[in-house]
Parts: sequence; C-alpha cells; structure tokens
Amino acid sequence: MESDQAAPMDVISAGATSTGRTTVGRTAPSPLDATGNEAITSWMHTSLDTLIRLIERVAPGMRGSVLLLDDDGVTLRHGAAPHLPKDYTKLIDGEPIGPAAGSCGTAVYRRERVIVRDIASDPLWENYRKFAEPFGLAACWSTPIIDAEGRVLGSFAMYYNEPRDPAAADIELTETATLLSANIITRARAATALRARTGGDLDVTSVVSQGTTFTFSLPRGSG
Repeated sequence: MESDQAAPMDVISAGATSTGRTTVGRTAPSPLDATGNEAITSWMHTSLDTLIRLIERVAPGMRGSVLLLDDDGVTLRHGAAPHLPKDYTKLIDGEPIGPAAGSCGTAVYRRERVIVRDIASDPLWENYRKFAEPFGLAACWSTPIIDAEGRVLGSFAMYYNEPRDPAAADIELTETATLLSANIITRARAATALRARTGGDLDVTSVVSQGTTFTFSLPRGSG
C-alpha cells in the first residue's frame, strides 16, 4: 500500500466515548486553486479519497474504492481508490452496470449489497476476473451509494487480497462509508446545479472552502 502520508488531511478528533466506542474525525481540505465546476469536481474527488483513507485505517488490509454512476445511468466512472493499482482503476473505469458486472456493477444494477468472497470462482466476476487477478485482488464487497431521494449515485467497495466474508463490523463500516460518500457526491452535484442555474456566477469557494469533516463512531479496538 501507499503511505497515508500522501493524503491531504488532518486529524480533528479521536477519543473514547462513555459507550465504549471511539469517535474518529478527519477533514478533507478544499482545492482552491481551481475555479468553477473544476473546483467542485476536484473537491469531491479529494473528499472521497480522504474518506477512503480513513476507512482503510479502521480496516487494515482493506483497499477501498468509490465508483460514480454517470449521468447515462449505466456507466461507472472512477471516483477514488487511493490504494488500488492505478492500472486496475483504469481498466474498470467506464464499465457498464449489469446483472453480472463484478461486484460494483452488479450492486448498482441490483440496488443492493453484493458480497463476493472469492473473485476467482464467483460467476459475477466471469467477465472481469482478468482485470482483478493480475493485481492479487481476491475478494470484493460492494454497496450501492444511494441518496436521500433513492437515487443511486455509485458504489463503495472493499477489496482484499485473500478470499473472505465480511463480519458485522465490516457491514457497519460500509454503511457509514456509503452514507458519507452520498453526502459528498450530493453536495458536489447540488453545487454544480446551483452554479448552472446562476449562469456560472456562484462563488464556488463558499461551497468548498470549508472542506468536509468526517466524524463517526467505531467499535473499541478498531484501528
């Protein structure tokens, strides 16, 4: 894995609560050297990258990924995957969703979590196995990212280098990740839409300059 030192983020808070759980906070700074929609898109990708790095620290050995559902409602685009091989993310960028489209494409198509314990033998990966195996990816659990209106925005996936099933804590962590991912994507899309309605006059620094703070509870002993 790459070093977490590459992540542009600062720890906000970390401490034990009276309920025996640990609260961890992280902030994703805003890239203010861009303008307009580029700044919004850059902020979204930076925030998703920061979120994934935090989740990975809680689940050692896991490599996270967010794919974004394109406006056509069929195509998945790269969102963030700080520790997946870049060649792999390029291979799956632009792949369509479907009933047997790996873990992520199937999860978005079904609008439900897809657990693949062993990529080497699971039929959902028949057409995608050639992408994953050269990079040692053996398991992939994917959950659709759905906004408050019920629209699918993309997927959050957990990859492992060995076949394995998720524990209850993994499912809980995934639920948190998809919720926070939905908030990031929704905020970015709302800012883009507002800017379009205002004829491009929206000062995007007011939307992204404060960054994004992630704060959630983790089981004692996690991370």
